[in-house]
Amino acid sequence: MKKLLNLAILFFAASLILPSCSNDDADEQEPKANHFQVVDQKYLLKEGTLVYIEENSFSKDPSTRYTMDLTLHSQGIQVASADPHQVVFKGIGQQLFFALNVSSKTDLDQGVFDLKSEKVTVGMYCENWIDEKDDADQNPWSRLTDGEISISKKGDLYEIILTAIDNQNHNVSAYFKGKLNFYSLEN
Repeated sequence: MKKLLNLAILFFAASLILPSCSNDDADEQEPKANHFQVVDQKYLLKEGTLVYIEENSFSKDPSTRYTMDLTLHSQGIQVASADPHQVVFKGIGQQLFFALNVSSKTDLDQGVFDLKSEKVTVGMYCENWIDEKDDADQNPWSRLTDGEISISKKGDLYEIILTAIDNQNHNVSAYFKGKLNFYSLEN
């Protein structure tokens, strides 16, 4: 009888331990989805686009010599055309946009940058972006007023993490890991 009781206790203990181990393994292996979030509303991000704009002739600091635009966007938006004068996006969805001062014409600087620093001249997002709508009422952009953006790169994969506050005091966060489509507007 004592052996049966010990065996029952052993099976009960194993049933508590084994399921918790499998749940831990599943959490560790699940990749983080590319997204941005405004308060509780989460949007999936599909692609990122990096556009070299110009040399910043006013900057004497080599780390802010060039201007790049970084756009992260949802599945409904894509680059429709790119020529030496502009990159045109088409579709409907969500976008995050940053104008960045960097040290290279072809790459983003790596590090953690304050949104109020010389590195980030503009940070903003649009939750309801519709192509060819220049009117602010049609595409209401919200400005990121405080926070930081972290940029790292391994090979050709970027990892971009944003924690910010917008002009309406909403919490905004983002995570993107992937390749960036590169365009240059240099003549």
